[in-house]
Amino acid sequence: MSEQQVDTSEVEHKEAVNSEPLSQEAVSTGISEQGENDKATKKIPLGERLVKRVYEENGEKKEEVKKISEIISLNKKDGDSWETVDGKKVISHQGILKLADFVGAHWLEPRIDDKPNSNNDRGFYFHFTCVFPDGSTAMEVGSANDINARSDISNQHKYEMAYKRGMDRSFLNSRYMKLYDVYSADEADTWSKEKMLEAQLEAKEKQIKEYTEKLMDEIMKRKEETAKVVKRNEFIDKLITYMALPEGDGKYPRTYIQLIIEDGDTDYVENLKQHEDENIRFAAVRLLKLHTHKAKQKEKEEQEARELEEREVQNAQVQTTSDEENNENEPVVTSSEGLQKDEPKITINNSSKPFDIQKIEEVDETTEQPYEKMNFALHEGEKNQ
Repeated sequence: MSEQQVDTSEVEHKEAVNSEPLSQEAVSTGISEQGENDKATKKIPLGERLVKRVYEENGEKKEEVKKISEIISLNKKDGDSWETVDGKKVISHQGILKLADFVGAHWLEPRIDDKPNSNNDRGFYFHFTCVFPDGSTAMEVGSANDINARSDISNQHKYEMAYKRGMDRSFLNSRYMKLYDVYSADEADTWSKEKMLEAQLEAKEKQIKEYTEKLMDEIMKRKEETAKVVKRNEFIDKLITYMALPEGDGKYPRTYIQLIIEDGDTDYVENLKQHEDENIRFAAVRLLKLHTHKAKQKEKEEQEARELEEREVQNAQVQTTSDEENNENEPVVTSSEGLQKDEPKITINNSSKPFDIQKIEEVDETTEQPYEKMNFALHEGEKNQ
């Protein structure tokens, strides 16, 4: 039995019981008539509604009728009954027991329909039957699970909550009492489908939060353990570099194994894996492994450096080729007419001396007349003149 099905039937029973030709209680007791004044009864204030009890006195059957307000207190401070802000009529469990005692109702031994498991939202489900003086009975199911027992108290006492809910429902929702519009105080967590859905969402969010926190704690714990292992391994790797062969070694007496590897005699260290000393065997295995790792790392770095150098050379070649192509595409200036107007025309006097610049003449654009700008003399004799 699922909790959602149970709670839906509870709400729908309150809403639809007056429109159905046969109530659940009527079917169970064989009674085929539904009270015609049930709707009118709901409009009467709770304290003004009449409750009847039948009893025997001196062998005679007698009836006593009282208002509910004469049996239980309507003052919330007394804890029997009250009305919520949105108009819901509420009777506490102790108030229901007082009413049941007055009318002479009693309950049969309840049946446990289900216990907490992963398929019923970890809840208890009780099946209750309430018996009234006229012989009629009313059966209801009381449930308390992670969805409809939201408060800390009700969630921690699901067994008791489900038990009291079953008792209260079977009494209030009976044809004898006709208190279909009244809620038990223990139903506060399940007054509406909307609240049930909100509770379900809150429960899921709480579950996700708890799972996330647990997962994060586990991740942090593993990180700490990993950090400890890494730190320990680093210490061991540093320590074994000081592991030396014994004085009686035939080839490397009292020599660090690390130095033997660095000298390139890895074959000899490879044979140390079969050494009688356990510490030497461990050091040989670990140091060779570290040596291989470092060699691969160095080879990888050298390969990356070579590739980088090759890319730089290729880029330089591409740039050189591009510059040459640009120079070839530039137009050759054969006369002063090909120069830009704002650029000065420079002429160099010929000289019998190779690479000897005697004079640089700049042409004035406005007069087309050359004038002496500066005079260079590169030979020693000319400098002395």
